[in-house]
Amino acid sequence: MRRTNLISIAVLVAVAFLPLVAAAADPPLAITNARIVTVSGAEIPRGTIVVRDGKITAVGANVSVPSGAKVIDATGMTVYPGMIDAYTTLGLVEVPTIAGSVDTSEGGTYNPTADAADSVYPHSELIPITRVVGVTTVLTGTRGGFIGGQAAAVNLAGWTSQEMVLQRGAALLVNLPHWSRVGAQQLGPRPGQTGPPARQERERYAQQQLNELKDYIARARAYTAMKDAAAKAGQKFAVEREWEAMIPFVRDSRPWIAPADTADQIKDAIVFGKDQKINLVLTGGAEAWKVAKELADSKVPVLIDSTDMPRSDRDPYDSGYANAAALAKAGAKFAFSTGSSSDVRSLPFLAALAEAYGLTSEQAVRAITLSPAEILGINDRVGSIEVGKVANLVVAGGDILDVRTPIKQVIIAGKTIEMRSKHTDLYDKFKVR
Repeated sequence: MRRTNLISIAVLVAVAFLPLVAAAADPPLAITNARIVTVSGAEIPRGTIVVRDGKITAVGANVSVPSGAKVIDATGMTVYPGMIDAYTTLGLVEVPTIAGSVDTSEGGTYNPTADAADSVYPHSELIPITRVVGVTTVLTGTRGGFIGGQAAAVNLAGWTSQEMVLQRGAALLVNLPHWSRVGAQQLGPRPGQTGPPARQERERYAQQQLNELKDYIARARAYTAMKDAAAKAGQKFAVEREWEAMIPFVRDSRPWIAPADTADQIKDAIVFGKDQKINLVLTGGAEAWKVAKELADSKVPVLIDSTDMPRSDRDPYDSGYANAAALAKAGAKFAFSTGSSSDVRSLPFLAALAEAYGLTSEQAVRAITLSPAEILGINDRVGSIEVGKVANLVVAGGDILDVRTPIKQVIIAGKTIEMRSKHTDLYDKFKVR
């Protein structure tokens, strides 16, 4: 009898709280009268976007506003998908010169269990500075050794790192050995030899390292095959954490992101990726324009992280600026990234500079929205304005690639973000001085 009464009381309490739970749910959000750049489809000159529970539920010119919706009237404004930086250290590095605020360097040669999703600092001052310009998602990860660790795709809003995570283990960060990076320090004592090591010595040393990395990948594949065979046979299997971390990358074709700047580094990386049958993605790509056809033929994407001046006085003066246009002309896949924490806010201006040197506006916008999402395999959730995708949106007062354009509102996972940062606070503080 007593138990029945307790159950009845519990049910009554639960029912009593139902209205409170319903009341706490966020109302729908509607952005009306906006020019909508969907990226994945046709532009909508004047339309409405409806958001419920963090997802886009309707997009179009003749979409009705739901009853009780919070409305943002975007008359005269343009709505873009949130921008994506596909290679950063945001949330892991605060001040590069202060060691205590840097959490990117992993000790050891192989670190596949190092997972950035557990290390991102959600209250970094750099996150609000980044998102108020319209960057809503980044890939961030650790570095060091041949395998630096697993990078995480994160949305730039949330009280905890787990709330921010869009995709754990979105990519594996690797450093491919190459003779051009080998110096006397790596080679160690060289009795009877002075001066810098000869290229032949450096090539031999780099090949030894490369063989070691290949052997590691082969062992990861062997572990994966043994585990699959044991599961098929219904047998017990001794799990090893290090090799478990490698399974998604040797079996599920998740991206392996490796730095490569020179034409030689890029060509050798392409050969390595093909030989090892991995989903290779290159970052840096300063001389990608020199091997654009090879990149297009091999279907290896490049995350261009700079538009610097030429690396050689024999190169055209605008080679860095026109790099992306050369890749686009060749049909190679590319996106823009910053490889940084403090520079992520400059992402749209990398694309803008490339537009000034040959990219179309559509190509430039795609290279900071849908293209990075496709390269990272998260385009089913972000990168464009489509029904069913996460509502990461930017309401801009004009062309998002124009430095003069005011960003009116940023929406991440359906929630409007406070358009404040340390920069805006300092501006407000000193403008009346």
